[in-house]
Amino acid sequence: MIQDSTFNSSNFNDLLNAFPEEFDGCEFDGINFADINLKRSTFMNCNLNNCSLAGLVLVGSSFRDVEFTGCKLTGLNWASLNRFESCNFSDCKLDLSVFQNLKLKRIKFINCSLKEVDFSDAQLAESNFSESILSSASFARADLTKADFRSAKDYYIDPAFTKLKGAKFSLPQAITLLLALGVSVEY
Repeated sequence: MIQDSTFNSSNFNDLLNAFPEEFDGCEFDGINFADINLKRSTFMNCNLNNCSLAGLVLVGSSFRDVEFTGCKLTGLNWASLNRFESCNFSDCKLDLSVFQNLKLKRIKFINCSLKEVDFSDAQLAESNFSESILSSASFARADLTKADFRSAKDYYIDPAFTKLKGAKFSLPQAITLLLALGVSVEY
């Protein structure tokens, strides 16, 4: 296990030699993980800043209490992780990712691009999507109880197939909830 270490471009070779491994309390700055095999790696209490994990296979890996800031995380299947809990994202690009069937209560996606993300059957109660773009994201059968969409953009949520009790929305974007029910709205 590697603890309380910082990895950046200057010590990138040290990082390459460490995988697969457990990381606890580590900081990763500007790392492109494209050449690193993350299968069966564990990240606990870590911060990933301006890193790229785009398109990687994460099967068997674990992320617990990880903060992602300014990261490129497109095309990832988060549902294939061994463990995924208490993680948050800010200013990240997560387009084309899969969070299907995951328990993500209180997760934060702040100012993120979440285009074409699959949240089907996910438990997203009390989650925060502030300032995030959700074009073509799927929330089919998701639990969005008390979720915050007040400043989120471009979402389409069908209330007939999604739990929304206590969820927060703001106008004009909230009108899409009525459109999903086939209601005609004129402004």
